[in-house]
Amino acid sequence: MATETKQQDETDKQRRERSTIAFPYGDLDGAVEVAKALNDHGGMGDQAQLVAWMGHKTVDSGTFKVKLYSARSFGLITIKESNIALTDLGNEIVRPDSEARSMALAFLSVPLYRAIYDKYKGRLLPGDAVLEADMVELGVAPKQKSRARQGFQRSAEQAKLGKDRLVMPGGVSLDSKANGGASRKMDQQFGSQTSDSEINPLIASWIEELPASGEWTRDERDSWIRVFQRVVDKLYKVKE
Repeated sequence: MATETKQQDETDKQRRERSTIAFPYGDLDGAVEVAKALNDHGGMGDQAQLVAWMGHKTVDSGTFKVKLYSARSFGLITIKESNIALTDLGNEIVRPDSEARSMALAFLSVPLYRAIYDKYKGRLLPGDAVLEADMVELGVAPKQKSRARQGFQRSAEQAKLGKDRLVMPGGVSLDSKANGGASRKMDQQFGSQTSDSEINPLIASWIEELPASGEWTRDERDSWIRVFQRVVDKLYKVKE
């Protein structure tokens, strides 16, 4: 009986130490680094390539893993086995004209952060102790509450939502669509197609980069063609 009680106590302890609400271990800026590295190389790649592009030593690097899985938590990438691809939101967040709204969307795509935002929207945030208590109540494991709070505070500032009060940045509305369609489904699988289009989302995103009209410098045009070619090469195999 004593053994069963001890086992039950251990099980209860493990449950208490496991968070039941999702949140990243890293911050938003680290996640955006991943998106930018992928964007610079055609929007997709595997982990070995991404490690090299980001300047980390190995795929086992703790810093790399935190950034990688944070990027997924913020809705910027999809991961299928070792393959990584930008989502629509990931494509939008690296564009200057849609960066502000996309940063806010990425922040609010984290369940824990959205819950805190909804509770304190427009109001002063409480002190660290109360904020951590809120997070534990929402499902954060007590041992992880400090890390969860610090990541939340850093990411809120990086998304320009504020430090003491969570308010959308000036000119940013979550009701309007961002240029290029950041409001599209963000959790699409690697290489899949959107339900409302026959064009692969990565191809569509690069077509949207084309200027509607006007002049385009030769360097800008050649750069677009080179990146677009890499995207096509990754998506489509050439028949022998």
